[in-house]
Amino acid sequence: MLDILKRIQTDVSGLKTDVSGLKADMVEVKGRLEQLETASKKQSRDSAAMLIVMRGTVGAFDERGGKLEDEIRLIREQE
Repeated sequence: MLDILKRIQTDVSGLKTDVSGLKADMVEVKGRLEQLETASKKQSRDSAAMLIVMRGTVGAFDERGGKLEDEIRLIREQE
């Protein structure tokens, strides 16, 4: 009976050690998850900013293209 109780006590001690290790690992995982969330949010903001810049560039290009088309049309009309 005493041997059984000693084994149970040893198993409980091992379990406590394992749980402590898992808690430490969980803290590390939570830290990494927060880093990933921060990086994801930054990437999302950067992507949105890039989209805005691209739209502005396309708008400027369309405006220049429209002016060029008008000039070409005027030149052709003069011929």
